[in-house]
Amino acid sequence: MEQLQETYEAGGFVFRTKKEAELAQREIEGTKYLRQKLDMENPNAVFSIYQNLIEQDLFETPVGYCFLKELRDYLLMIPAISNEEVLAIPIRYPQTEEEEKKQKKEQKKEEQRKERQKEKEKAKNRKEQKKEGKNYKGRCQFFMVTSLILLISVVSMMLLAATSDNVNILNYENKLIDKYSSWEQELEEREQAVKEQEQALEEK
Repeated sequence: MEQLQETYEAGGFVFRTKKEAELAQREIEGTKYLRQKLDMENPNAVFSIYQNLIEQDLFETPVGYCFLKELRDYLLMIPAISNEEVLAIPIRYPQTEEEEKKQKKEQKKEEQRKERQKEKEKAKNRKEQKKEGKNYKGRCQFFMVTSLILLISVVSMMLLAATSDNVNILNYENKLIDKYSSWEQELEEREQAVKEQEQALEEK
């Protein structure tokens, strides 16, 4: 006995898949909302909404197509609206299971391609960051060496200045000592001369 394929019904239509039936049910709710808002006494408003629905390709099931056909028949009866201006209803044929599988496969490939692209970009960014890190480390080492050289130079200059000052002080002290010694010797010589003169006067 041949097994019957499970079917799904919505809006008086039978669909092969649950997905199609759910889509038809959403279109039923959408058309119900539009019927409540449409002012059928205003052909221009109906024409504008009909054209927008066609251009946006909102309906995909017979439920939506029936609603569009109803609006189109109404507009064709309005003398003020040219029949050539009323667009025909484009039909979107439902995908077969094979087409759906093919589409899913292509979508998966596209997602994998995007994922690989992201990984490449991440790897590139990590490489650039690593390179920048090395450059930063090299610059830090250069600055440290330069700073050390400057520090050594400053310390050397300070030591040199301090040593120079000490030498000047020592020289100054030596000069004072030498000068004092010469004064002392000169004073002794004068005292000796005075004594000799006094002795000479006493002998006379």
